[in-house]
Amino acid sequence: MDNFRERSEVEREWLQELFVFVRDNLFPVLGPTAGSVSPEQLSLAMIRRVERAVGSSSARSLPLSYRLISVAELVTWQRTPCCSNLTWSTAQHREWVREAEQALPNHKALPRASLLLIGCLSDGCDPERSCDGAWRVRDATGTVHCELLSPSPLWLGLPVLFPCWNYIPQPALGKDKEVEERGYLELVGCPLPLTSDIEMTFNPAVVNLKRAVGVREAAELIQHRVRGLRVKVYGEVSGVYPLLNIAGKSLFCLRLREGRHTLPLLVTEPCCLWWQQCVCVGVSVCVSGLRVCALQGWSGNRLLCATSQSSLTLLPDTLIQDLSDPPTLDKHTPDPDPVGLDPPLSDCSSTGCPLPERRGAGPDPDPVGLDPPLSDCSSTGCPLPERRAGPDPDPVGLDPPLSDCSSTGCPLPERRGAGPDPDPVGLDPPLSDCSSTGCPLPERRGAGPDPDPVGLDPPLSDCSSTGCPLPERRGAGPDPDPVGLDPPLSDCSSTGCPLPERRGAGPDPDPVGLDPPLSDCSSTGCPLPERRGAGPDPDPVGLDPPLSDCSSTGCPLPERRGAGPDPDPSPILRPKLSKAISYKGVLTSVLSAAAGLYVIDGKVGLCLAYQPLQRRGLRPGAEIELHDVHFLYRPSPHFHPCMLCVCLHSSLRVTSFSRLGSEVDRPSDAPLPWLLLERNLGVSQYLWLCHCCRALRDRLVPRWVKEECVYVVARRLFECVVTSEKGGGRRDIYREMLQEPHHCPLTEYSVSSPVCEYVSVSDCVCVMEKECWSSLSLSSLLPACGSSLTQAELNPSIAWSVGLSLGQDSQPRPLLLVGVLELSGTHTLHLRDQTGAVTCVAVETGDDDSGGQRAANNTAWIGCLVCVQRVTMVMERFLQSEFPSYRHLDQDSYITHRHCRVYIQLCLNDLQILSPSAAMASLLLRENIRTTQGGEREEGGEREEMSETERERREKGGEEREERREKGGEEREERRDDVSERKKRSREEERIEEKKEEREGGAKRARQNHTENETCSQPGGGATLPGDRPCISVVMCVEGKEGVAWRNEGIACEGEEAGLSLCFSVRADLIGQIQRWGRDPRNCPLQERETDGQTRTVELLFVRSSVRWFPLIQAGSFYRLIAPNTQDPSVLIGCRVAGRSGVVLHTNPSLLVRSDWRIHTLTHPLLTTPYSQFVSQKVMSVAEVLDCSSGVDLVSFHGVISQRITLQRGTTTHTPAQRETRHTPTQRDVEAGLSVRLTVCVEPGGRSLQVYLDLSLTPYPPGLVPGNTVQFTSFQRRLSRVGGVYCRSVPVSCLTIMALGKTDTQSCDSPPPMILLGVWALAGAKQCILGRVRGHVVCVLYLQLQWTCSLCGSIYTQKRCTRSQPPCNSTSAVFQAEAKAAVEDGSGEAHIWFSCPVISGLLGLAMPQWEGLQRSLRVRGHLRVYTRGRSLVCDVDADDRLLQYLSCVCSSSTVCRPLTLICTLHTRSHTPAARRDDSAQLKRFTRGDREFVTRMPPPLQLTCTHILEETERD
Repeated sequence: MDNFRERSEVEREWLQELFVFVRDNLFPVLGPTAGSVSPEQLSLAMIRRVERAVGSSSARSLPLSYRLISVAELVTWQRTPCCSNLTWSTAQHREWVREAEQALPNHKALPRASLLLIGCLSDGCDPERSCDGAWRVRDATGTVHCELLSPSPLWLGLPVLFPCWNYIPQPALGKDKEVEERGYLELVGCPLPLTSDIEMTFNPAVVNLKRAVGVREAAELIQHRVRGLRVKVYGEVSGVYPLLNIAGKSLFCLRLREGRHTLPLLVTEPCCLWWQQCVCVGVSVCVSGLRVCALQGWSGNRLLCATSQSSLTLLPDTLIQDLSDPPTLDKHTPDPDPVGLDPPLSDCSSTGCPLPERRGAGPDPDPVGLDPPLSDCSSTGCPLPERRAGPDPDPVGLDPPLSDCSSTGCPLPERRGAGPDPDPVGLDPPLSDCSSTGCPLPERRGAGPDPDPVGLDPPLSDCSSTGCPLPERRGAGPDPDPVGLDPPLSDCSSTGCPLPERRGAGPDPDPVGLDPPLSDCSSTGCPLPERRGAGPDPDPVGLDPPLSDCSSTGCPLPERRGAGPDPDPSPILRPKLSKAISYKGVLTSVLSAAAGLYVIDGKVGLCLAYQPLQRRGLRPGAEIELHDVHFLYRPSPHFHPCMLCVCLHSSLRVTSFSRLGSEVDRPSDAPLPWLLLERNLGVSQYLWLCHCCRALRDRLVPRWVKEECVYVVARRLFECVVTSEKGGGRRDIYREMLQEPHHCPLTEYSVSSPVCEYVSVSDCVCVMEKECWSSLSLSSLLPACGSSLTQAELNPSIAWSVGLSLGQDSQPRPLLLVGVLELSGTHTLHLRDQTGAVTCVAVETGDDDSGGQRAANNTAWIGCLVCVQRVTMVMERFLQSEFPSYRHLDQDSYITHRHCRVYIQLCLNDLQILSPSAAMASLLLRENIRTTQGGEREEGGEREEMSETERERREKGGEEREERREKGGEEREERRDDVSERKKRSREEERIEEKKEEREGGAKRARQNHTENETCSQPGGGATLPGDRPCISVVMCVEGKEGVAWRNEGIACEGEEAGLSLCFSVRADLIGQIQRWGRDPRNCPLQERETDGQTRTVELLFVRSSVRWFPLIQAGSFYRLIAPNTQDPSVLIGCRVAGRSGVVLHTNPSLLVRSDWRIHTLTHPLLTTPYSQFVSQKVMSVAEVLDCSSGVDLVSFHGVISQRITLQRGTTTHTPAQRETRHTPTQRDVEAGLSVRLTVCVEPGGRSLQVYLDLSLTPYPPGLVPGNTVQFTSFQRRLSRVGGVYCRSVPVSCLTIMALGKTDTQSCDSPPPMILLGVWALAGAKQCILGRVRGHVVCVLYLQLQWTCSLCGSIYTQKRCTRSQPPCNSTSAVFQAEAKAAVEDGSGEAHIWFSCPVISGLLGLAMPQWEGLQRSLRVRGHLRVYTRGRSLVCDVDADDRLLQYLSCVCSSSTVCRPLTLICTLHTRSHTPAARRDDSAQLKRFTRGDREFVTRMPPPLQLTCTHILEETERD
């Protein structure tokens, strides 16, 4: 400190701290390259360097605001990104911040930190760690990883000052992680050396390349292997491939170029791995100490491999170009200084010149390795000697002894040994050997054509003034671009065009004409050339879409103006070819650093997953340079249209670090790239998988899925979807990196694979609501006689309609849903994610072998995270309208209100479980154990049968037979012991699995985010209850349940007021005694102690939030009712109604189910005899309901809904409690007070039954759509006034969906059966409801034609309504017609009614004649004719010409002719003739001179729906 007495006290304190810091932290780590310096000398050099950096030396200014910081302090205490620049002023920093934030407005610049950092740069080869090729900053406290833009080999081991750097912290994953892994440095500026005797300037004038060979000569030398031969090669780097780690051994490859000749170099030596950070595409290098080796996995190809004696020298670009003399190999005394690196170095702090490597204190004694004595080659003329004496310089054993070639005259001896090179360094391990060792890429041995056979990717030109993100191509010769994606550019220097300019001469072999000169794109900024060629385009790379399709998306592809129609109608599944290009741009967004997905220039996607890059420094705002990167167009609809994907043949380099303060993720912790390697996924599949991960995180985390479990769920989802698609074979990493022409998994790709769309639940609901109204056609809702309907008949017919759509048939891609099944506070099942919920109508496959469906009853599904692929989307439409007639259906002004209800129908057996609930996990585990034990029992039975056969063969040998029996008994005993051991292990595994699910169950995480009431409505598989809490339970069998309805129970639950509330009741038999448990038993198998005791019947009341159990409580099922947090058995004992003395009560005890109670289904495999043989109650069919005695009042039956009609709309008002349960006021107004008529039948065309539903006091039931099978419980059977049977709902009625209908209707339905009228009349509806009748029209019994007012139904004449009291001002009328004809077919006679659509066919009138008849009736408005005797008469003048015309037509042979009719049975004829004797009439018949009087039943009444002409019958 004596030299600094004139300094102030503050400066001396600062200098004192600097001396101590240099002595303690920097001096101990100095290597031999620093020379013999003392701590004092090093401190003085540090002061001079700091003063020179911050100002002039005369000013002697010190940065007193800066504090020296060690590496350990930096990575331990610096938790936020920061930057430090010793040379900046405050104004310069502000300008730097302004420029950085203007480039990307949504980001903030790095905050400035006043920290001084000094240390030594190391190459990562420390004794304590394996060499990984990573550069690090080191001091006495530790090391930290660093990224450099243009590192020089001369920097290694020197004490330097880092004037400008950024520090980016990374979160540590555990306490056992190393300190340096918590962040890394970005060294922006060139480090400043602290030692004055070492200068860092490279003098190209003294470079000596006399002993080096070029790439062309080296390519000839590698055709033969000479033991001990060391080659020195110079050339331009054309590719730097990523650092790989295979079976614990690191390696990387680079490729040198000279003209059109290239040469691969393999670097496996740990001491040379740091070269990968020093070289980049376009840099000229000279590498010495290389030897020839052959890769086993790259058969027939040889390359140069680095040895421990190899050295790397960076050369200026002009040095190789100025070489005039061809290089030769000198086999005499080696040059002690081949490149002249001994002169003193100058200061390079202002130049940042890349410098060659200094390998120690002395010069290289043998740069090409030709020192040992030469072998006898005088007779062969071999210019390259063999090294036979001395120690073997081949430490890795890639140079086996050569055969004797002294007499062959071969200039370079060839390896004649049999068999391939055994590859002693293990560069070609199989996939199985490296799956557990951190192998980043498996091998695949297949190769294919390379679109770029010569790899012309020159260094980037200077584009700093134009902003062009792609380099300039300088190579001459023919264009190797076979698909024309790299055409010469026109004037676009000011547009920022991202494609390079090609200056080379020579013909362009463009086979498809995609390489025309660009038009003026200065105003458009189009980054890709425009295609002007005419005619169809074969599109070898799949660039099909025109500009019009992507103009709104920012697609950087040009417009195809002259292209013809696409020859492939389904381009989604067509494979395409990628194109290898070079690109330079700015990272604008990081989509997923873990998955390797980025965005360049805001419009081009970047995928790095196919290359094991460390990816440090890839932050928003960083400038990067890519070479040999694959260009793909629209590989996935979820990402940018233009994608760049790197493979092992691609080169990536950061040319400028980001100025923005954004943190980066750890890519090594993401399993997505591992799944890509394991399944060898295509790029479309991988991008779809990444999209699913992002969507799952947004829609399920943290409510149901933990952040660290997202990738596990995504993998299961991918395996569920991609079942038929398989990945490619094993990747051959050597061929992918080194083979020419190039081939890799990115060379060919398929678009939009897998072809399905994962949408959120809310998006699915929006899609259904949109499709609900877009697919609506009001005219299609009308029946065949819709044109004759009045207003009172028209509007109810369109008041309700339904649309069905299969999720797998959605366009443009099938829909895929992922969500959690849960029971909300309502009476329906829901599929939910964080975006919303959708109602589900669920069924499941029965236990029998028939494969039929039944109502869902397994509560283990609640809380399961499932994937839904096969689903039916149901869209019910409700309309309130006032259409006067069918002519006004196209006017929406007559619609007063519209509403839709959307939900999905699914079968639980079609769902794929992604994450089971605790109950489902235990159920699946037991099923797997049972399946395994069943297979073992079968094998044991086969072994026993074999032993019995052997005993029969040795029946004569008693002693041998006894010995075998003893052995067999011992074997059976051993098998029993093994089974018992397996059972113990299975029970132990079950307990472990249940504990795991209790900790990590999805329903438990859902409960933490809900209120208490919502928590009670989440009965998810037992996971919401901690397993160590006590509880009591009882087993019950459900006998029947009532429907959900609004009832005044008079019960105040959970602080709510008494009044109308949703509730239902269940009649159940409680089996055995109430059991105490220390933990929730869930759905474990029924134990013997649970069945001991008497069975008693109780009424379970489900009120308010307990109503959520309604969709899963089914008659005939067994359940375990659990009351948590109690050990009092009286809680589950029902109470009886208090009665008066002398009054006998016939009611069962009632039990109110609380909201926190849980119910678990006991499936049949979990039950014990005799409960496993339980048969559910008898349910009648439709035919049995129609034919049963009239004494039956309440019936239960099942049937298929064939028709649904809305009869009326009530105006019922509801209490506030009821309104709260409704969805919206609009929905309440539309759905309240509905009265619905369902037509139920056993099969289409069979007997049908009318069922009337009153929904005024019940919530709207989903699933009542045609095609579904419904079970009607406790419906009232009634008889109509005409004797017909129908059913109506009562307050205790219940509806249950038993099976789902099919939506894939056939294009051609089977015709109804042909039936005789006599048979039909005797059998009635037992025969059929719909049939074909072939008969002869005897006469027309009745015909009525009239114009009817569409508003009031009165007769309409001319242009006015005839109603006078009160007067009607209607201006619209409809034409109505009705006729009845007698038809006989020889077996009987029937009266058939004809409506307006078929009357013209009955009368044989053409359409113009029929319309003329309607116009003729306008004046009169009404005409009615009927049969009297053998003629037709009417109530008006008999001389009327219209009457005479109709009489003539009806009596002509045109009408009285044979016809084939499709008829339905009239309502009055549903009852067979034997039961219609009361309506029979006495008729008199005369035969000759005798008269007969007999009782004749009324004729069969039919309604004609269609008249078949002769062509239709044929």
